[in-house]
Amino acid sequence: MGFQIDVPEDAPPEEVMRAIAEQDPSPTRRWEVVGNQLYTLPSPVDRHGGAQGEIFRILSNAYRQSANHAGEGWIFRVVPDLKDVVDAQGVRRPKIPDLAGWRAARYRVNDAGYCPVAPDWICEILSPATAEKDRGPKAQDYAGLGVEWYWLVDLDTPDLEVRRLDKGVLVTHSRHDLGKPFAADPFQEAPFDPRDWFGLIDE
Repeated sequence: MGFQIDVPEDAPPEEVMRAIAEQDPSPTRRWEVVGNQLYTLPSPVDRHGGAQGEIFRILSNAYRQSANHAGEGWIFRVVPDLKDVVDAQGVRRPKIPDLAGWRAARYRVNDAGYCPVAPDWICEILSPATAEKDRGPKAQDYAGLGVEWYWLVDLDTPDLEVRRLDKGVLVTHSRHDLGKPFAADPFQEAPFDPRDWFGLIDE
């Protein structure tokens, strides 16, 4: 289903993005804005989806019990629609990351059914088609939203790059070999094992 918006020809990108976010009539359309570009999102391939599932399982199992206590723990979501999260200028730049996590005290859902609060942690599973975007403009956008932790999982390397927000920029904090046991910030209570990636990375 298509839709039409009316904006001046010389409208700045922020105004165009705001108009799209506010006037899109489809509640199920999957798209996001990265930098000043609009991207539609395909369904993840099997290996990509498998990695999403494993990371979600490990983190959820590690933090499920603590999340039952008010103000503690984490809330995790797979491919959450962040269409109501705004940047520092008050502009909505919809994002649909592979995974996201909120400290439980910050998580809430608005009347439209979306969380309007930027996640504390986001994870993207890289692919040849998305790696450049995820490492560059999308990282800049996430920093603009105030996301504190950003994971970049490369199944081909195989490698996890952990970035942390520092003075408005998501900079490399640590790296981890997926073929070896590790625990990565901010989730030191959730150890990963090479067996978690069975069938997803080349041995």
